[in-house]
Amino acid sequence: MSKIAVCIPSRGPVHIMWAIQYSGLRFPVSGEKNTIVTVDVPIATARNNMAHSAIEREMDYLLFIDDDVLMPDFSVARLHYQMQQNDDWDAITGVYATKTSPPEPLIFGGDPSHAEPYWDWRMGETFPIWGAGLGCTMIRVSALERMLEHYGKDEPLFAFAETGDGKNSTAIGEDLFFFKRLHDMGGTVMCDGAVICGHLDLKENKVYQLWQDCKPFKNAVPSFLDDPASLRVGHSPVESLISKSPARDKIESKNDGDPG
Repeated sequence: MSKIAVCIPSRGPVHIMWAIQYSGLRFPVSGEKNTIVTVDVPIATARNNMAHSAIEREMDYLLFIDDDVLMPDFSVARLHYQMQQNDDWDAITGVYATKTSPPEPLIFGGDPSHAEPYWDWRMGETFPIWGAGLGCTMIRVSALERMLEHYGKDEPLFAFAETGDGKNSTAIGEDLFFFKRLHDMGGTVMCDGAVICGHLDLKENKVYQLWQDCKPFKNAVPSFLDDPASLRVGHSPVESLISKSPARDKIESKNDGDPG
């Protein structure tokens, strides 16, 4: 029986759309779930604290679910199954997009010295990457323990940093800091192209997402599209979460003064 630490680094009250999506997530029936939440804690600190808590609780997996990422209802069960079937995988992610126009996938393949959005994949396939956003990521806890042994127990697993020297230095977030270090010590990171997520912009009240004519979706794995169970995001058809054009979908809301 697997033990999963579900880690939610929150900035405070969550959006109703996120709450609905989270309530619909299907967790492994035979597994044990420990939920760890931080509120208004700097993101790198929150992730470090959660990782150490998962180690202390002797969890098998750590699952990051950020409070602005909308995951399909089958995400957790699918990511968990993939990790169970592949003992040599250290982490697996879903796909969500940048909050830009046009949106781009927050996954990175190829040379780790160039963090460029990776497009050379097909919806429905599982493929290797070196880095990604952490908002929909399952990590094997034993990989965290190996990293602490390799880099030092007092070293952070997640941190904001700079790579390169002088004028060629580049600032990286806590997500790519983690993945680059995992990659440098020979770790294996995979991405599940069936787990397509939305990315909430709470300030603009919009969901950023890949659109249905982008390369990965046009070249989707036929068996994935033929499976009705795979075409679900939360409780809605996948088409409702995939834009038809590279634009941002605004969340419709109404404020008529009724607090209900």
